[in-house]
Amino acid sequence: AVSAALCSMQGMSSDSPEVRSMLAALLISVESCTQDFDAQAVSMALYGMQQMNDNNAEVRSLLSALLPKVQSCTEVLGSQEVAMALYGIKEMSRDSDEARAILSALLPKVECCKEVFDAQAVSMALHGMKQMSSDDAEVRSMLLVLLPKMESCTEHFDTRRIAMALYGLKQMSSDSTEVRAVL
Repeated sequence: AVSAALCSMQGMSSDSPEVRSMLAALLISVESCTQDFDAQAVSMALYGMQQMNDNNAEVRSLLSALLPKVQSCTEVLGSQEVAMALYGIKEMSRDSDEARAILSALLPKVECCKEVFDAQAVSMALHGMKQMSSDDAEVRSMLLVLLPKMESCTEHFDTRRIAMALYGLKQMSSDSTEVRAVL
């Protein structure tokens, strides 16, 4: 239920004081939730944060509260769930310890995903890292984990999906071997 509530906030900006108040209320629900999150709950909770940035304490606190839920998820995420989870952190900064911790927690989940990624899943996953930098080990590791998923995609990428994927690399340097491998 708490993941569905977060998912329903997907169009809301954390710049709004009312949204931050709602996040503070949801934080209490996440912290008191004793149930483990399944793959769908992980992806929905993070996907709902797609318009939120980590400049606000409420967002950072919520990411910290979600971290053990992501870490304890034992269900394998499918390609769309991976894409949704990564897309949900697209406004999170590389300067955020909480966002990088979520990215690290997602690494084994992405690696375990055996489902073939379609063009949409690839572009969403990469776009989700648009505020991240290839200077960070977690980002480079995620690119390496995503690489075989991208290589196995046989679907045609239209120009919109190519642009979306490349936009996800905007803070990254071509000096990184991982970034060059993705290209």
